Amino acid sequence: MISILNRLVEIEEIHDVRIIYACESGSRAYGSETSFSDHDVKFIYYRGLKNYLRLTPKCDVIEELSGDSLELHGWDLKKALDLFRKSNPTLYEMLHSPIVYRENKDIIEELRELVIKWFSLKRMSFHYLNMANTNTMKILENKLQGTALVKTLFQAARAFLAVSFIVQKKQLPPIKMADLINQQPIDKQTYFQELLDAKRNNKFLASAIIESLLNYMQTELEELRHIVKDLPDQKVDEEPLNQILWKLLGV
Repeated sequence: MISILNRLVEIEEIHDVRIIYACESGSRAYGSETSFSDHDVKFIYYRGLKNYLRLTPKCDVIEELSGDSLELHGWDLKKALDLFRKSNPTLYEMLHSPIVYRENKDIIEELRELVIKWFSLKRMSFHYLNMANTNTMKILENKLQGTALVKTLFQAARAFLAVSFIVQKKQLPPIKMADLINQQPIDKQTYFQELLDAKRNNKFLASAIIESLLNYMQTELEELRHIVKDLPDQKVDEEPLNQILWKLLGV
């Protein structure tokens, strides 16, 4: 963790930015990491006022890939706020990651409150629904084997569980896979738990479990596709987002 915090400070100095939020994403946030998993750190930053008044502002993305199993991907705050308007699932997962390295609590808590108020359940559902369908079809069409199969099945299953949660609870889903599994019927939880264990331990999964999961998800996804069409799709009020940016820039 110390090296991650040090790297964030270096990025601020090299790129002349201020990082207001940094967290783990991907497998470590989902609770599905292995002993070999990289650290996939995502962060949000902002620049000085003059940058936003340039005819051609600087790039709104920072990517740092190092050789020590650490990847860092950052978004300019203005880009993040624009993605907020579109109910971007990656931004949602970032803001609710269980592993946080840097946080401007006033700004981030305000954003989290606005997420609950304004994020579109319909758009989030379609994102996870399409992800589940895409990965399910990849398994069925490409005849994947071994850990590649487990990884793709995990991606399909997590997306399926997320959209299922949204439809059932009319709320945005938890980030950790274990929390999503706990919302499933008792008789289905074992299969998903075995998938999670296989993913974490780089193990293969019994063909009977794979078949059961695929059959169950395919049946449910077809029904979910009809349901998500009727979920609410409210329009985001941009003014609170503008206020967040202006507050940090001191204008």
